[in-house]
Amino acid sequence: MKKIVTLSLLSLSVMTSFAQSSPKKAPYSKLNKQAISYFLAHQTQAAASKSTTIKERVKAESDYDNTVTPAAIQDSALFVYSNGRGSTFDLNFLTYNYYNPYSQGSTLFDFSGHGIPTQQVFFDTAYSWAPDPNSNIFSFYETASQSINISGAITSYNDRYGDSSTNANTDQTIKYDGSGKMIAVYYYNSKLGVDDSTYKRFFSYDASGNLMIDSTYQYNGSGWELNEKVVYTRDAAGNILQLNDYSYTGSATGWSLQDQYFCTYDASNRLATIRITYNVPTFGGVVTVARDTFTYSGSYSFFSTFKDYEAVTDTVLQPYQYVTKHMNAAGLPDTFVKYQWGASSWVPAEKDVLYYNSYNDPVQILGYAYASGTYSTAPTISVYWYYENYFPSGVTEASSKTDNTKLYPNPTTGTLNISGLEVPENSLITINIINTNGQILSTSSVHYNGQTKQVYVADLAPGTYWVIISGDNGATLHKQSFVKL
Repeated sequence: MKKIVTLSLLSLSVMTSFAQSSPKKAPYSKLNKQAISYFLAHQTQAAASKSTTIKERVKAESDYDNTVTPAAIQDSALFVYSNGRGSTFDLNFLTYNYYNPYSQGSTLFDFSGHGIPTQQVFFDTAYSWAPDPNSNIFSFYETASQSINISGAITSYNDRYGDSSTNANTDQTIKYDGSGKMIAVYYYNSKLGVDDSTYKRFFSYDASGNLMIDSTYQYNGSGWELNEKVVYTRDAAGNILQLNDYSYTGSATGWSLQDQYFCTYDASNRLATIRITYNVPTFGGVVTVARDTFTYSGSYSFFSTFKDYEAVTDTVLQPYQYVTKHMNAAGLPDTFVKYQWGASSWVPAEKDVLYYNSYNDPVQILGYAYASGTYSTAPTISVYWYYENYFPSGVTEASSKTDNTKLYPNPTTGTLNISGLEVPENSLITINIINTNGQILSTSSVHYNGQTKQVYVADLAPGTYWVIISGDNGATLHKQSFVKL
């Protein structure tokens, strides 16, 4: 899915405006960003997972440019779920990855090797709005839908754009073997209802289940033509040491090496360095175009510092950007500072501050630009995330004995009474009714003044359900199951 990037860290290697003393950006930034995302993804999944039975998942996101008055919205997304799947925040790039993890044409295939992608929002349908590039009017941009099997692997992914003459609509089907490893992806692209291109991709694994070869074929009108392959070299722990990307020339020479990635890891199998080479004809062949280094604090699986060096000539790499993170008491990044390389030293470029709710999920990022020796007093960018509570399938009831809220009658035939909430007068509360699969069946928001509130549930089928009451800051005030007769 499209992401209009306002958060600079989110686009570590696609930033385009810096201090005047910064060197000109080399044209390999997108490649570099893909590489970092790919190689870091596998080491952060466990650290980002939640342990509580009652969870929340991201429901919406909005990004704003605060340099204009009023602040201009740059990107907005809404996520719809139908069951107990959730979302996980990326603590490396400080974002929710809801882009298509199976993007055709991507040199690096964004999944862990066993069918679980680095995508971190397991929605059923996602809607995206952004300014029209021609009129600059904020409007619908894209709808994505996906199907996910019981193992958490995506089996189909579909993109529909508001303007399919510019962005091709895509339909993808993903196949797995009996052990859950992805073995094939099929792509069907169309523009304005007319077939545009068709691809298929096959994957080969070693005896340990590690991805070793990724081959892409394109349909040329009369048959399938192999046009790209990626070959992986790994160490004993399964870490990728080298990745070679080849394109098929169709000539006697056969394959042409396009780009390579060389990785090293620390003693905890965390990515330490990555060097990228690329076939640049204007430079006379394959040259190193980027080198990145990472450091970590303690046992954290996400990096605490990141340095990027990029090519300015065929033989010279120059420092480009440097990122540092500060951790809060919960061990989560709350402040991160970005530097750009000046004439001879690192120069501050931006400081971003991240805020969390009681679930330790991020709710806001405020970015402050650096100029004339100081940071701006008001944020220049802002990103907001909104959540809904849900229950994974099969959870047991969590304790709700720490407050005096009463829910009655329970069981009920049609109406639930809610009283005893301990909140300030006229507080805005949200009441969600959820089934045991984690689906939100109804939502209502009211101002609570100490009186008994009634919730109508007569339309529900007989069974067990949950009530979750949250305050205006998103924190859960009360949670309890009830039985509908």
